[in-house]
Amino acid sequence: MQFPKLRICLAILLLFSCLMFSVSAFTVASIYVTPRGEQPAGTSMTVTAAIDFSSPGGKETFPAANELQMSTGLADAHWFPVLVIDGVKTNLSEQSGSVLILPGWYLSYPSKQTAQVLLTLTGTIPKNRSPGQDILQVQELDSGARVVSTAHVELPAAPVLTNAEKTPTKKIFTPIPTDTPARQSPLGAECGLIAIPGALLLGIKRRYHF
Repeated sequence: MQFPKLRICLAILLLFSCLMFSVSAFTVASIYVTPRGEQPAGTSMTVTAAIDFSSPGGKETFPAANELQMSTGLADAHWFPVLVIDGVKTNLSEQSGSVLILPGWYLSYPSKQTAQVLLTLTGTIPKNRSPGQDILQVQELDSGARVVSTAHVELPAAPVLTNAEKTPTKKIFTPIPTDTPARQSPLGAECGLIAIPGALLLGIKRRYHF
């Protein structure tokens, strides 16, 4: 009766070992978005990212049967991917559109090697952006199109208009009480400043005249 239990344990151990050897992961090591901060629709954006691939204890940097899918909510998007293997750069095909897919065999190398994708993405902030829309999303999909892992960065928020920018300020003029001296208007002050030098000039002329 112990043999079936032993076989089940061995089968589970074998399955676990296979899973461990097939594990790989990508890491978005760095990402920069310019310009920074809140941006209005139509603003040109540039995203640069470094995506690292590793397989601790595995056989390959990325499963050859899987794929790396990148997507964006930017309008008029253009992708410029560069594959870096052991420090050697290879420019991959530039693409346009909201989605860029890199086949797994592009990224699959022995685990002792270093694999990285340097990505430059350009586009503009869409007019009809929605909350939670991503400026960049990176996903690993298996052969059945199931998501294995994902990472994303949301689009910059739209600038928030202040009340002063939304509607003109309504001014309310309060009547001045009769027992309070009325303030001199800026125009009156200017006239007073002009009148004083005029009076001085007239006095000087009269002094020299006599």
